[in-house]
Amino acid sequence: MKPYNSDISVEEFIARHATSYDEAADNYFREPFAKDTKVGKNSAIYNAHSYHTKVPPEGIVPYILHYTEPGELILDPFCGSGMTGVAAMMCARPPMGVEVPPGARLGARNAILNDLSPAACHIAYNYTHPVDVKALKAEFDRIMRVLQPEFDWLYGTSCDRCDGPATIQYTIWSDVYKCCRCGAHMVLWEVAVDHESGAVRDTFACPSCGFTGKKTKHTRVDSVPVVTNYECQNGCRPARSNHRTTKAELRLIEEINTREIPYWYPTDSVGPNREMYIRSALHLRNITRVCDFYTKRNLWALAAVWEKISNHSDDRVSTALRFVVSASLYVASKMSSFRYDSRNPDNTAGGIHKGTLYIPSLSKEAAIPGLFRNKWPYLSQVLGDKAYFILDDVTTILTGSASATLKTFPGGAIDYIWTDPPFGSNIFYADCSLLWEAWLQDFTDVKQEAVWNKSLKPEEGGKTLDDYRRIMASAFAEMHRILKPGRWASVVFSNSDDRVWHAIRETASEAGFDLSNTMALDKKQRSFKQVRGEKGEENVVGTDIIMNLHKRSRVQVAVRAVADLDETVLGILRHHLGTLPERIQLDSRRYADSLRTIDALYSVVLQELMERKLSNRGVTMPYIDEVCRGAFKKVEGKWYLPSEEIRDERLNLEVLDEPSAIAWIRGQLSARAMTLPELIPSWRQATLKVGNRLEKTLPQLLEENFWRDADTNRWRPPSETERQHMGDERTLRIRRNIQRLREGKLDATPKDAELLEWMSFAYQHLTDHRAVVEIYQRLNPAVLSEAERKKAKRLYEFCVTQVAEAPDEGQNSQLRLFR
Repeated sequence: MKPYNSDISVEEFIARHATSYDEAADNYFREPFAKDTKVGKNSAIYNAHSYHTKVPPEGIVPYILHYTEPGELILDPFCGSGMTGVAAMMCARPPMGVEVPPGARLGARNAILNDLSPAACHIAYNYTHPVDVKALKAEFDRIMRVLQPEFDWLYGTSCDRCDGPATIQYTIWSDVYKCCRCGAHMVLWEVAVDHESGAVRDTFACPSCGFTGKKTKHTRVDSVPVVTNYECQNGCRPARSNHRTTKAELRLIEEINTREIPYWYPTDSVGPNREMYIRSALHLRNITRVCDFYTKRNLWALAAVWEKISNHSDDRVSTALRFVVSASLYVASKMSSFRYDSRNPDNTAGGIHKGTLYIPSLSKEAAIPGLFRNKWPYLSQVLGDKAYFILDDVTTILTGSASATLKTFPGGAIDYIWTDPPFGSNIFYADCSLLWEAWLQDFTDVKQEAVWNKSLKPEEGGKTLDDYRRIMASAFAEMHRILKPGRWASVVFSNSDDRVWHAIRETASEAGFDLSNTMALDKKQRSFKQVRGEKGEENVVGTDIIMNLHKRSRVQVAVRAVADLDETVLGILRHHLGTLPERIQLDSRRYADSLRTIDALYSVVLQELMERKLSNRGVTMPYIDEVCRGAFKKVEGKWYLPSEEIRDERLNLEVLDEPSAIAWIRGQLSARAMTLPELIPSWRQATLKVGNRLEKTLPQLLEENFWRDADTNRWRPPSETERQHMGDERTLRIRRNIQRLREGKLDATPKDAELLEWMSFAYQHLTDHRAVVEIYQRLNPAVLSEAERKKAKRLYEFCVTQVAEAPDEGQNSQLRLFR
């Protein structure tokens, strides 16, 4: 197999860098790496060229240093953008902030990188192979000078202030909708955007008929330019300014659209045979070809640059020039979203949503010369050897499926494997790499891609979970075969679907690997999807898990089923939340809060189950959410033990959100204990501004955070003993049982004595009259004593009257269980 852009075969590379395994002389021993990794994504290396998923190399370096010696051979069979190769070279000189494991020896390692995607190989190759950066910069500047007259025409405009020449920096494009009621056309920029704050309203009114609703109620019919950001070339200060797109600029766009581009550009088709075409609803955007992802103006500029760099005589310089251009191919497209950045209004933020082909309603058409200019500082640090040593002949890149590629390797040739394999149905790499691969004219063989299609049916070319499992099983089997005995493989994985996790664990085990431990990899900054996941809007995991797999002579302990999944998971979560305040030091409340979200708790449970070699079948994010609802309290999307006190550090006691609401109530009740009716008038006054943005009612906030005296019916801050009682085992168990009883999810029919206990608890501790009524209706009074019957009937009759007088349950005024 011939490596990517190399004359040295993989057989020659392995022969040059691999050492043969000698069982008699081998004294290799390593404990599993046992430290969670927290690494940012702000380095020049990370930002030089985007990719759908990328582990920062600084997070890989400690693993390589721990498991290998200088000069040993490592493998990444799903290399993506090549960060494993970068990390292997970084081992010679670890960047500041990277902790070197005790006893580790510094020195570069050799790396074999493989990926099915030609685009990934293109990116990985340029990250890991040296180039004369001065010659590269000189050639790129020459090309840009040659094309400058064309750029002046494409992006030329006039300054509002001096009427002199100016250059367009970016143009904001807005969707146009047809009103569902009157048929009038509405420009989203005009009807939904607050131009002072930049906020985009969820609902807006039609200027013609007044109908108010979300944009999904209407039909999208077009996209038009609305604002131009330009730079004056005539000396105005400040040089940058904005104006509504002028008639002259509109005429220029029209002229460009009517002319033929005199250069080659990709016209490859994009259609319903691709998963992301369906998921991103590209048919609504009239996307049928790759070129349709660009405005005609940006397509023209890119095509002009691409032709010039493709004609360069030096292959290495030409490849590096393609890397420079491909780094901006996505942000130059219609996928680049527009959003305000109050900190930098002249260079308004933008960017694409990685892992999708989503085109936003407000897009930013950034001028191509400016994109290259802004990207070059990152590229020069990477290609210019300032961030790490780029060494020749220590990394080779292969293109192909993992199992097919590894079949050509001799057994026991590899010293360590680090890899970040496909996540099932989370990302469709071939679809999302389409723009890169179309410009490179080198495409992924989608038939071999390890994915699980949810939208594309098998008869249309889609793959099932079994197909994904089969592909991954073959890859793991080959990984195990070529790894030396006693060595390690670290596999990064993330998925919110327990079936995908089960498939990965089973295939690794069937291949012969022993799962020794799991560690967390926190990339600090969250993607668009992960932010939605933390807010509970989407089931997305924010923290990756690293499985440390050991190759032994025989498979060790098999994965065991969990006898009582609810209790096991609840125990893990209680321990995590209970010890969290002790484990988080000054660094930070923010970090502590991020470990309370559903995606973080899901990762904690998965990690612990794997550590105990227990099955994770049935453990999904909705399941974790259900367990939490029955045992903990939720504040602003984060989960706390019932006994935890929620504090708001802000000095202003204005009610703005749930923490400030709790602080306000605490202030009222600290002065004197009060009944609910006594609190209501001042509560209504205090919450006038916040309106209905508070998800919880006053009774719910009281029940979750304060103590009600059963004799006086007055609320007050709980004592330490009472606070502990709010979250003790019995309280949690009864809360959960009542919830499951009402939802019809109890596994066994409770005894009447238990039901009576639950009735009393629901009345005294939850003030949940509906729960009391529902539980009483399940009682068999004949088996109770006379005193028990009287007590149950008295509670029931009182609560029936309260339920009859209470507002409808849909208003959440009487729902007392933690939800």
